[in-house]
Amino acid sequence: MLKKVLRAAAVLACSAGILSGCANSLTEAEGTSDFGARAVASGSQPNHYVEVKATSTSGWDQTNKFQFKLSNLSIKSGDAVSFQIYTPENASKLTVRGVSSESKWIKDVAVSGNKWYSVSTTATANETEIGITVYCTAKSGLTVRIGDLKVASTWIAANSLKGNVKEYFASPKSFSVSTNDSGSINPPAPTDSPIKWAGVRCSDYGAEDSVGVPQSKGEKWGEFALKVNNKFKNTTPVAIWIVSGFEDSKKTHPTAHLNFNAGSSLPSYVKNGSGDPNTSFLNYADKNGISVWLQVESGDADILKLAKIVMDKYGSHKCVKGFGVDMEYYFSHRSSKSNSDYYGQQMKDQTAKDLVKLVRNYGSNNTVFLKHWKPSIMPPSYRDGMIFVIDTQGKSSLSSYRQEVQDFAKAFKGNPVMFQIGYNDDKSIWGKLSVKEFAEELTKGLSSSSYNIGIVWVDFTLQYALDH
Repeated sequence: MLKKVLRAAAVLACSAGILSGCANSLTEAEGTSDFGARAVASGSQPNHYVEVKATSTSGWDQTNKFQFKLSNLSIKSGDAVSFQIYTPENASKLTVRGVSSESKWIKDVAVSGNKWYSVSTTATANETEIGITVYCTAKSGLTVRIGDLKVASTWIAANSLKGNVKEYFASPKSFSVSTNDSGSINPPAPTDSPIKWAGVRCSDYGAEDSVGVPQSKGEKWGEFALKVNNKFKNTTPVAIWIVSGFEDSKKTHPTAHLNFNAGSSLPSYVKNGSGDPNTSFLNYADKNGISVWLQVESGDADILKLAKIVMDKYGSHKCVKGFGVDMEYYFSHRSSKSNSDYYGQQMKDQTAKDLVKLVRNYGSNNTVFLKHWKPSIMPPSYRDGMIFVIDTQGKSSLSSYRQEVQDFAKAFKGNPVMFQIGYNDDKSIWGKLSVKEFAEELTKGLSSSSYNIGIVWVDFTLQYALDH
């Protein structure tokens, strides 16, 4: 039980990193956990904080760890958690885990003593307690401070946490909790960003182009999605995960080539794959709050039958939020052997309705996305349970790029829209900006009250997004 609580305590400490006041003063990344969470050095002290003091005659248990937990919280799996923490003298590492689930949210992140850190992470399970473990070598007295806590969109003032701090380490000589109330709560001034998701696209044919990691290395791709998401504030990590490619050998009927083995008796124009390169990623996404849409390039396959194959195989994963269709390859044919361009056909309203109904058999809140650069290829009027993704490329300027993606978003106002970006053809536009800067340029002028936007960076150039 002690081990569980200590792990939980560590989770809280790491989540503190999203607090305002810290966000604008981050200067040095000290460490990153296995799950994309982070502890970043911050020079500023929050306006108020809860202070935990203890003394001991023999160090902080047998492994020199100072451990405590915060109780009576309400945290749901997938919630962003953040706060600031002040480390004690001789501190070396910080760990944060969920108490009831024993989930590792942040593990052994390197820190220094006597320094404020901003900590941010994503809850991987529902929790009412989170624990903090600080590794240190102090033998007499120890002080740790924690600023205001943010869980999802809710701020909890540090002074209200005082009664929730509980001791959890070996034989302390004394243990006390106090608060400093020198100012108001720390959340930043509200921003009007419409960006709600951020993450990656991954396909078996593009996965190795930039990062050199095949699609089958699921945990690495999960880390990539978290790392891109961590470049934004208050967003949910997302992945467009492609499970069938478009195969056209200049024949009459292009096929959907699955990247997994779906057994025998497949419908027409569906080709079987081998093995299973998807489950390791989905397992990781389940544990780390990544929202996943499973996408197909369907060719001439019956889209309802194809969706059923995919959702029967993977729809039970809690990370799977729905199904997606790249409309460029939806009943798409080349006009000649020399023409490599595809366009696709418009999906009928009834087909879209039936597709949403089918996908919601696997989760009542599941959605279907359709992807293309032309609004006219989408169903004429059906919109319930739909997300629309634009994957335009080859733009002449940032302003023309912005204009096209915003026109697309406005065409589907009232529905979530995702921008799939980062194509090599546009490197002259995004190559001088960070991922966050480019996304903010594209969404400039779109209000959060009217639009829910996702930012999805393609696998073909993903290394740039990870580095910038």
